[in-house]
Amino acid sequence: MPIMQDFNPAVDGWYIENWGEHSPYCIGSWDFSWDLYRLSYLGINPTHDCIEAPLDCAFYEIFKNCAEQGNCGGMSLLALALFKYGGYMGFCSPASFYTGVKSPDREDLHRAINALQARQFSASGIDNFLDAVDGGILNNAVTAFNQVKQLLGTADYPVLSIAKDPWGDAAHTVIPYRWEENPAGYPFGTKILYIWDPNHPFDSDPGHYSSSACHLVIKSATDWSYTSGSHQYSGGGWCFVIPMSTVLHKSRQPMALDMVFDALMTLFVTGPGAAVTQITDDNGRHL
Repeated sequence: MPIMQDFNPAVDGWYIENWGEHSPYCIGSWDFSWDLYRLSYLGINPTHDCIEAPLDCAFYEIFKNCAEQGNCGGMSLLALALFKYGGYMGFCSPASFYTGVKSPDREDLHRAINALQARQFSASGIDNFLDAVDGGILNNAVTAFNQVKQLLGTADYPVLSIAKDPWGDAAHTVIPYRWEENPAGYPFGTKILYIWDPNHPFDSDPGHYSSSACHLVIKSATDWSYTSGSHQYSGGGWCFVIPMSTVLHKSRQPMALDMVFDALMTLFVTGPGAAVTQITDDNGRHL
């Protein structure tokens, strides 16, 4: 068990590169099954019956696309679970034990990562996102840094959600596994988060972790930068923390708790880049 040890990208990170489900690297059908949906969330109806469970059916249409652009969240969460507990969902530590180039070789591991990818969008995950929006910390890298320090100290290991703009362009999830303040070679006041990145497996890109390439550099709350693959992230987008305890374990899907409407109202009426749009239904009623 890794008590009081640092997460080691060379051992505890996957030797599998992040993949999107609508790609040659997905396993089986691109559409996620109802059984996988039930593995991802609590309280899902046993069968895909839209009369018995209309809200489950509605959110299922969203769920099926949650890994279209990648499985970075699922890869990050499962890597942390293996690191913390020594094993999770039938898989053992370290993550680097498992083979694959782009996506795992094993279908059971592939689907476990899919399920954890979806748990970012559970009721507890959405609630954490809304708290970041309401608290004005969706793009506050200094707050994120301080939260990482606290969570690493309590072993409730965090993942970090970053994006290129306030609307979530190229949204990406990574593991901040170490922190440093006032590092050599940087201006005074600089803070650094060391990042394990699903887009940069250690075995194929060890140089990423032996250089400053793995640094998310923070100069102020909205002046920060990090590069992942072809994407350059900076202060104009998201930078907020998700404790692993918030999204690792099964919880309800948000529509079951009437959270989706609240999320839409927060994001589009009071959130970043807010705009008010009037919607009219077929009967002339206005929202």
